[in-house]
Amino acid sequence: MDKHKTPIPSSQQVHTIVPGVVPRGKPVELSEVAVLLHPQDNVAIARVPLNRGVQLRLPMQTTGNSKVVEVMQRISSGHKVALYDIAEGEPVLRYGSIIGYATRPIQAGSHVHTHNLGVGNLKQVYESGID
Repeated sequence: MDKHKTPIPSSQQVHTIVPGVVPRGKPVELSEVAVLLHPQDNVAIARVPLNRGVQLRLPMQTTGNSKVVEVMQRISSGHKVALYDIAEGEPVLRYGSIIGYATRPIQAGSHVHTHNLGVGNLKQVYESGID
């Protein structure tokens, strides 16, 4: 250690996860590496790149008990990771709202993007003169 630098007390140290170096084998809290925008969401947004094999511990408020999801493939920062299995045709929720539908089955821990997410057929019902 450089004798001219004052050490930072451990209470003031900030621990960060180095992008692309999220530890494997030991579950990491979802909030450390991704953003869950709403408790009902079935996807989270990666804050850092997530490599295959990283284990994400989901918050208990979303599962009712402790659940760990393993990342299935590399997911870039800013992209969506599925927190639960999503069947083909089921809605994908972000911000607590439907952002699209699974165009094929999506396994928990998988990357959710245009290859497995679509808007589907939107139906509009127009009524006039309704009081």
